[in-house]
Amino acid sequence: MAKFKPIGLPSFPENIELMQELRKNASLADAMAALQLAARLEAAEKTLNQMLLLVTELAKKTGIELTGSENDIETQLLLGIRGPTDKPLASPKSKKGAHPSQELIEIPVLPSPPPVVEPSPEILPSDKPSQLIDFVTYEELDSAMQELYDEIKKTITGITTRSTANADNAFKIATRMEQKLEASLNLGSRMDDLEILVSEYADQITALDTGLSSQMTNYQEQLTQMQHDLETGLENMAEQLANAGSDTTAVAELNGHFTNLQQDLDNSLISQKELKDNQQALSHDLEDLWKQIEKLRETKSDREEVTDALRDKAGIGALNGLVSLQQFDAVRGDFEKRIGAAYDKFNNQEILWQKAIDDLLRELNDKADLIQLVSLQNEITKYLDMLKSRMHAMFEIVGEPRAAAITRKLHRDAACLSCATPAWMDVEENRTVPALPAMQATRPPTIGAEASKPKEDGDHGLCYPGYPLPHPRHIK
Repeated sequence: MAKFKPIGLPSFPENIELMQELRKNASLADAMAALQLAARLEAAEKTLNQMLLLVTELAKKTGIELTGSENDIETQLLLGIRGPTDKPLASPKSKKGAHPSQELIEIPVLPSPPPVVEPSPEILPSDKPSQLIDFVTYEELDSAMQELYDEIKKTITGITTRSTANADNAFKIATRMEQKLEASLNLGSRMDDLEILVSEYADQITALDTGLSSQMTNYQEQLTQMQHDLETGLENMAEQLANAGSDTTAVAELNGHFTNLQQDLDNSLISQKELKDNQQALSHDLEDLWKQIEKLRETKSDREEVTDALRDKAGIGALNGLVSLQQFDAVRGDFEKRIGAAYDKFNNQEILWQKAIDDLLRELNDKADLIQLVSLQNEITKYLDMLKSRMHAMFEIVGEPRAAAITRKLHRDAACLSCATPAWMDVEENRTVPALPAMQATRPPTIGAEASKPKEDGDHGLCYPGYPLPHPRHIK
């Protein structure tokens, strides 16, 4: 029998520095995953403890010794064969490994009570009443222990599988965290370089802003001075006009100065607008520059990427044996000509196909539709059935020869739609009508006289009875 001893809680080595690094750079999702993994491990440990307690209680109830070595357990073997006095026979004690040929059971003996030896069969009195002992066979106990072993093995295997999966997930999370830590450590130098570039651009922008502010201040001072000069000139002009109204030369000079001053004001306004436009353009350029800096921050390659690209760059040894620029231009020109010819051929083929498609569509539009043909076929079939029914009715009324003659007359001028074959073929030769003797004319026919040739409308000419020849409709 195996020993069932409780095991203690698992202990792991503590690495404080590693735990601090992981907690410092771990995200909320990683922390949640770690907490879930810890909860699952605690649940697995609790389940294992409960199973161990259950197995221990089961072992205690069955009388299995929980302490001591495995080979120290002694069992008492009882024979399963009764004697002639209806009493069970007992054999001396033996070890666990020896099994007799008869049906045996194992009864564990606790170490506290002294061993009890059953009396031998020779000294048992014959007049003692028989006693029945409730015992379990070795095979039943073995099968029960095998079932318990399989169930425990299955449960422990499932728990071990889940623990292994959780450990794999924890290892993957730790690997991802390590990669993130390495990436974050490598980004420090790049961020420092970008910070230096941004500080330089900020200094340049500050210098530009300072220059623009000083220029705007100078222009404002010039405008103030010009306004003061204008007011002074207007006052002087008013005084001069009040004192000497007849001095036209001074007035003309004053008007000239006033016009020049007005032109200077207009020029200053135009310059101010231009400066404002330049300032707006500079602000837009600064915004674009800032966007380009942000984009450069995202897309700029680091030292490792540049090293890999330089490693993959072709050297002089790889360039030896390649074609020259003239040969490459000649081949490229030939290739362009071939591509142009192929493109023209494709275009011409497309035109031909389009013409063929147009012709096909035109023919399809000229052809009758399938529905029309089906309706025409149905209509022809209906009329043929109607004629057939009428011929059958006629045959029943007038008899077979007369019906055959009428049928022949009805189908005389009919023909097939597809091959133009007559619908009714004559098996006998057509009877010809002998020509009438020609009448000798006494005189030539005059102009306006009736011609001897019969007309084609059937109203004039000779009539032959019994033959399908034209004859006058009305006989006088």
